[in-house]
Amino acid sequence: MAPPPKYVITRKLVKRFFQNYLPREPIYAQEEKSKLTECWGKYGIDSAKCKDYEVLYDHVLDQTEKYRNKLEAMGFKQTVMKTLTRPVYKHELKGRYRKQTKFTPPSVFDGVR
Repeated sequence: MAPPPKYVITRKLVKRFFQNYLPREPIYAQEEKSKLTECWGKYGIDSAKCKDYEVLYDHVLDQTEKYRNKLEAMGFKQTVMKTLTRPVYKHELKGRYRKQTKFTPPSVFDGVR
């Protein structure tokens, strides 16, 4: 089997970038989560000392949801995927599908030899 065309490979790589490497949440969200789990490990889940961390973590979750919605609304992925054009092959330029590559305006000497 032959390898897939290069344009298919580039599309897959760009999609994978948007799925794996584009941040899905703000950086500080992980810090608040680790503080909360650390407090729970130290004092227990029902402890009153951890209520502040729980409120902060809820706020961070709301911020994360807003961040994801904002990224989707910007439409980075759709814009980039639209710019990745498919190459035009030779067989698509034959017959009725042929387009002029260079525009030469008609002159008086066309057809005269």
